[in-house]
Amino acid sequence: MMSGCKHFDVAIVGCGPTGATLALLLAHYGVRTIIIDKALDIYPLPRAVHFDDETMRIFQNAGVAETLEPYLHVNAGMRFLDQKEELLLDWPRPQEVTSQGWHASYRVHQPDLEKILRHRISETSSIEMYLGAVVDAIKDEGDQVHFRIHDVALKTPQAFSADYLVGCDGANSFVRQILDQEMEDFGFQQRWLVIDVILKSDMPQLGEYTLQYCDPQYPMTYCRNPGLRRRWEMAISDDLSDEAAQDHNRIWSILSKWITSDIAEIERTAVYQFRSRVARRWRSGRVLIAGDAAHLTPPFMGQGMCAGIRDVANLGWKLASCLARGHDDILLSSYEAERRPHVTEFIEMAVKLGELICSENPKQALESFGSANVSDSAMKSLSPALGESSLTEAMGHSQPLIGTLFGQPALRNGRKTDDIFPYQAILYSSVPLKESLFHVVSERESLQIGKMLESLKSDSVLIRPDRYILKLCYQRGETLELAMDQNIRNWFV
Repeated sequence: MMSGCKHFDVAIVGCGPTGATLALLLAHYGVRTIIIDKALDIYPLPRAVHFDDETMRIFQNAGVAETLEPYLHVNAGMRFLDQKEELLLDWPRPQEVTSQGWHASYRVHQPDLEKILRHRISETSSIEMYLGAVVDAIKDEGDQVHFRIHDVALKTPQAFSADYLVGCDGANSFVRQILDQEMEDFGFQQRWLVIDVILKSDMPQLGEYTLQYCDPQYPMTYCRNPGLRRRWEMAISDDLSDEAAQDHNRIWSILSKWITSDIAEIERTAVYQFRSRVARRWRSGRVLIAGDAAHLTPPFMGQGMCAGIRDVANLGWKLASCLARGHDDILLSSYEAERRPHVTEFIEMAVKLGELICSENPKQALESFGSANVSDSAMKSLSPALGESSLTEAMGHSQPLIGTLFGQPALRNGRKTDDIFPYQAILYSSVPLKESLFHVVSERESLQIGKMLESLKSDSVLIRPDRYILKLCYQRGETLELAMDQNIRNWFV
């Protein structure tokens, strides 16, 4: 490595949605961040097409939700159909705003999202973007990380250092390779063809729902995306070449049941290996991984991008705390401990859904789901608790709600609490507090607080910057003690 290099607080490898969101969350704490990406510009074609209300709430905390909202389509839900195209399983998504303050499910055109994220980054003085460059060497020196960047065009090496480096560099992550981390395989691996089309005019007959065709011969997915964009995905055999699979004559023949080349044009085709894997370790010293670098999920729940965004919401405030108060190995270890079991639950369900779609006997496959996931042919949305960590253990295992996601109450003035206290810890209390080390929101500020606390049978609740419950208090004395607890306050900037 070169000497005399420029230093940052955090280096992020990869400027996709995961890396860009992490940079914006860190900016709330004034963290000096460099974000490096090998591409000079945003990939212009569709990739990720879905995210949920928790993810939208994180985008709100990153400062982009209001700008992003007009580009989104609220998703009606997902339906699984058998070989006769009769309803096998329904997963309706509520059309009203949820407790998170947003709709339960959104469809997105990823380039729109990335443009908004990068524009916000360009307005943020604490973030530097370094595009058209690759990181080709990383060395953790114990007290900081040294890394080298090669400019793709000029081939000019430059050396940098950072207190922490986070790899958000996708499924083929260089950072994960540097960590020498193998991935645990959950057994699902299939080749699928993805076809993105743009309609020449609206076709309401195609429907608002995502449709999963559970046919062992021709497993297929239909997605209603924003505007005139639509997507079909279909399983393909291993003996079919990528070139043959993407032949437009073949594709139009398959799609002729729904559309023809007279009424739509193909925007993009791609062959993917859908995989189900999780890295065995997400951190070594001051180097960490997030998003697809840490885990890969089949797309049947639409949770791939959501998982990466949750990763960085969990990680960002912990990095900021370490930068402000000194390196805390226990705090950083809680990142993988909390996120790995959480994302694994989503991956395992996505694998089940993938097996259902491809099953010779879908009805029999559905019976294996159990009542916790399916009731009366309707699927329940997952909202698992965080895995147990040093943080959740410190708060006591006797409180089962610790580590679960908390809602976002509206204030009396109509604003949302996260707009007032973005990406910060908040103490919600049944009554105002005269003294507190935390931001306090009480019934004086929000009519909803009383009902939310009553449903938890608690006097107050302390939530983390990532909006998961850290501590519940059931008596007034406990709340007063928590409000002035310096040890807990030290976890937050």
